Amino acid sequence: MIELDIWCSANILLKRYKSEAVLIATKRADALLDQGDRDSCWAWIRIAKAIIELRRKSAGKSDARIQNAASSPGQELSL
Repeated sequence: MIELDIWCSANILLKRYKSEAVLIATKRADALLDQGDRDSCWAWIRIAKAIIELRRKSAGKSDARIQNAASSPGQELSL
């Protein structure tokens, strides 16, 4: 699986399943490992890691918006 596919898959899972996305990806990885499909298992682990990174970046953007709003009283906060 190419890197672009990993990130696209992670983004789709995150949008569809929100807070459950990492759990779904890791469950899929476990199932594939149980079936002996190590390559696909590894791809799902990479997807899970990408989901975590996307969530971290998203949280960082929200934090920056909150900090900017706090330093500019009277300015409306939009998330």
